[in-house]
This record gives sequence, C-alpha cells and structure tokens, in this order.
Amino acid sequence: MRYLLVALTMLLFPAALSHAQVSISINVPVYPNLVLVPGYPVYYYPAARSNYFFYYIKARRS
Repeated sequence: MRYLLVALTMLLFPAALSHAQVSISINVPVYPNLVLVPGYPVYYYPAARSNYFFYYIKARRS
C-alpha cells in the first residue's frame, strides 16, 4: 500500500514542476585593486558598492 501511495504521488506531482533558479551577478573590473586588511589574510575591494572580500590562505607544504 505504501509503495502504491509513493508511486501515485510521483505520478501526480512530478519533479519537473519544482523548478528553482538562483542568479548572482558580480560586476567588477578584470583586476580590481584589492587592499589588504591588516593582520588578516583578507583583501577587500573598497570601490565596490557591496561587500567584496577575497580570502587568501597559503597552502602548507610538508
């Protein structure tokens, strides 16, 4: 009975009806002038109208 209920639900409510779309657009120059935040491995772009940060962590080699 449970499998029949699951099969009917899948037939009546197909996954194609649930469609989501997310779009993020960040418009910056090709090479923005990033400024280092003192004491942190973080750079920011002061000319941006929103928060634009770049985190740089150097990989350790053993």
